[in-house]
Amino acid sequence: MFLLYSPYPPYPAGTKILIEVPAGTGLKGTAKILARHSLIPSVPAFVLFGYARGASAEIKAGTYEFSLPVAPAQLLRDLASGRVKVYRVTIPEGYNLFQIAEAMAAAGITGSEGFLRTARDPGLLADLKIPGDSAEGYLYPNTYYFAHGVNPEQVVRKMADSFWEVFNPLWEEIEPGVKSSLAPEKTVILASVIEKETADPAERPLIAAAFLNRLRRGMRLDSDPTVIYGIWDKFEGNLRRADLTNPTPYNTYRIHGLPPGPICNPGRDALRAVLHPAPVPYLYFVSRNDGTHQFSSALTEHNRWVSRYQKSKLRNKKLKAQNLPRPRTDSRDENPRGANVK
Repeated sequence: MFLLYSPYPPYPAGTKILIEVPAGTGLKGTAKILARHSLIPSVPAFVLFGYARGASAEIKAGTYEFSLPVAPAQLLRDLASGRVKVYRVTIPEGYNLFQIAEAMAAAGITGSEGFLRTARDPGLLADLKIPGDSAEGYLYPNTYYFAHGVNPEQVVRKMADSFWEVFNPLWEEIEPGVKSSLAPEKTVILASVIEKETADPAERPLIAAAFLNRLRRGMRLDSDPTVIYGIWDKFEGNLRRADLTNPTPYNTYRIHGLPPGPICNPGRDALRAVLHPAPVPYLYFVSRNDGTHQFSSALTEHNRWVSRYQKSKLRNKKLKAQNLPRPRTDSRDENPRGANVK
């Protein structure tokens, strides 16, 4: 009783010990792992206790974290119940497939290459009812908890299931006329572009309206984020004029209509903005260099705003280079996610 129920503290109190129990490890093998980490004083005593408690066939594989001091009886309960250590990962709105893969790898959940390979598995995509050749756009941004070394398929399934849990109610609440004019696939594509254009939720219905108005008129979207996605592996942080003429399938300065697939994974607000755009006639918008945009319905008006805000941006750059304070009206940060000119 003393050996089994009294905490065995070979380390200072509060020390956290991480152990890995491989699949197929029995009670005796698990006891040896615990003893190797000095978590129990006696392998035979722990094994006998496990048999007495009927836990000989109940040890669950996985990664466990124990905070000392911990009694052997508690060790056995945790191992039998499969109370494995879980890793927390937060996927922000607007992350694309490559960024999610990096986040999963950094959190110790699954390797980035395995994640990308799984997210492009045609069989899995068909099972999850995801069109296209990857899960891009359908991995819902949220905070998730996964065990270390979890199968990448479980990760993709969990994120895709979360997407449909959000999207399906939004789709069901709109009018039949909207459903007939905008398919779910196109909704997700356009929502992904809107997600990258602005970080301000209040602007998303306005940008959705501008893009939908342009599509109805046969105008190009002229969206910088789509260009960046098309050159993702070569993009160095600054969009150049040559990039706008690069003939990638995602360059909406060259193609008409939507890009061939989503460019990121949108959140609820962006999806809802496409299904409920603002009732405005806007066709153009330009960054005010403070995280918001100036909208216009006519090209002449738009060009005036472009001239004003581009000059303001250039002036702020010069002041910054001279280490001078910016004017009060232009003191806020530029929008890191939006395009400069539309």
